[in-house]
Amino acid sequence: MSLILSDRLYIDTTVDSSAEANRPAIGLHNVFALGTLSPSNTAAEAYKENIADYNTYDFWKPRTLPAWMDVELPQAETVDYFAIAGHNLATTNCTVTAQYYDNDTLSWVDLAPPITPTNNKDFLVLFPEVSATVFSVYITGDTPPRISVMNIGKSLRFPKNFYRGHTPISLARQSEVRQNISEGGYTLGVSHLRSGARTNVSVTNINAGWIRNNLEAFNSDAENKGFFFAWRPSDFSSDVAYCWLDSFATATNTNYPELMNLNMRLSAHVELGEEIKRAATECFSGEVGEYTDGTQEPRYSIEVFGQYVFATGWQGMFALDVSDPTNPTLADSTWLSLRGSGLAITNDGQTAFFVTDSGSVFGAQSDFYSIDISDPTALAIRHKITDTTALKNCTLLQINAAETYAFTAATATNRVTTVDISDPNNVSVSDTVTHADIDYPYGVALSTDENYLFVSSMNNDSVLAFDVSDPTSITYVSTISSAVDNADLTQAHGVAYYEGFLYVAARMDDLLTVLDVSNPAAMQQVTSTDGEGNLFEPLHVRVDAVNGVLYVTGGHGVAAFSILDPDNPEFLTLIDTNTNSTETRGVAFNNDYMFVTTWAASAVRVVQLESCGCVSI
Repeated sequence: MSLILSDRLYIDTTVDSSAEANRPAIGLHNVFALGTLSPSNTAAEAYKENIADYNTYDFWKPRTLPAWMDVELPQAETVDYFAIAGHNLATTNCTVTAQYYDNDTLSWVDLAPPITPTNNKDFLVLFPEVSATVFSVYITGDTPPRISVMNIGKSLRFPKNFYRGHTPISLARQSEVRQNISEGGYTLGVSHLRSGARTNVSVTNINAGWIRNNLEAFNSDAENKGFFFAWRPSDFSSDVAYCWLDSFATATNTNYPELMNLNMRLSAHVELGEEIKRAATECFSGEVGEYTDGTQEPRYSIEVFGQYVFATGWQGMFALDVSDPTNPTLADSTWLSLRGSGLAITNDGQTAFFVTDSGSVFGAQSDFYSIDISDPTALAIRHKITDTTALKNCTLLQINAAETYAFTAATATNRVTTVDISDPNNVSVSDTVTHADIDYPYGVALSTDENYLFVSSMNNDSVLAFDVSDPTSITYVSTISSAVDNADLTQAHGVAYYEGFLYVAARMDDLLTVLDVSNPAAMQQVTSTDGEGNLFEPLHVRVDAVNGVLYVTGGHGVAAFSILDPDNPEFLTLIDTNTNSTETRGVAFNNDYMFVTTWAASAVRVVQLESCGCVSI
């Protein structure tokens, strides 16, 4: 029989006697890394290989439930444990069952009873040994979950138990913080830099034969891989964690030739969503600096490269030196008599591209600029094109990864346009199309594979998908709208793509709307959220893919959402950047700071990111 001891460990009571059941277990061997993976289905960009790469930042996620992940091995493997880390099975109310295929009965057999976790922490299952060539994990529940690490394998069991002097992993939490102090000595809050757990595993008088037979192989396998560690599986079942070696495990001789002492220093994974949420609850506004110049009036876009921030405004584009974030200073401006809007810069920080929009001062604009930013103190125009059809009054802009094409939309002529930027000194319009569903196109977002472009249509309360696999020949694919599909897309503004989903700022709904666009020909709404009442006329959206955070700007500042579950954004915090009742528009960030443009206040504001719990943990 199997006994559920806690939310973290389930142990089969037929495995061993009480003493044997408490022998520490390491779960490193993993059949999912040894054979051919065959999932029942997979959500867009949530690749099956992610469950076997030993990393917790990526994940596999099925598209629909029930779902399963099968693995077929070239030869039989013996297994006795099942473990998962980096998951949201509790949040999605899912049940998982580890199974093997019995060739004698031609049927699936459970390795252990089905498990329905009550939290999202790492867990481990121990069961009697089974040998097979095909294994599977079967998943049922309310919502498809994400799973970062999933192991079925043969555990390495220590030959003896240990107790005295050990710090259990559940009591070994560590958090690297920085206390923020003002010039006047006032406490401004704590910045959480990263969190985790760390402990030593020191076991004396272990059989030397066991050490010599296992230690070298374990060090070799664990050098670049994570593994599960259960200290005393029966007595202290909560002490289970997904770990990695800080340094190789070592052994020293004792006074007895047949015995040795073992030492391992381990760091452990901490459930990421829990840490981001905890840090966010301690958030303060974190604003540390501001640049204000009424002649610039920052409007749409902002980007950061090195110690410089680039933004668009009334005089075209300008650069700020933010080497001292508390005191941003103007480095240079193009000083063009036009209103700059959408902006993108190349990865090498040498070139910026921006489009232009209409304004009461300057009238309609139809320009696309290529700017040399290699010296931010001396911005120079590389090339400019004007097209009153393809580029009249553009809003936002995106460039592809190869930096060969730019994608934008013209609000005055209701067109979607691609621009060849492969030669920044000689840019040209590649293609431009219109469609009956386009009325004031605003936001643009490329899919990760760059085959599709998603465009919001503000006056038509809709989002359109275009095939741009050939940027010289744009092809309409489909539309999703408020009127036809009852989607929450009233005055759809900014859009951002991530993991097969499109995030849309529905301005007049005061909502962030999530669309499943994994099939661009059949887009559908998944959910929408008002960010616990913190969204007011949202405008722009931007994804921080490294940390799994989505930023939404608007009338109340910048709202931060966790998108560790891409189809279910979780509101984290509101960063108030709207001093003087202004309106936040563009947002950019690096490892330490967020930079935003504001409308009525004509300002660029700087926010210390760690103070908002939105840094890598």
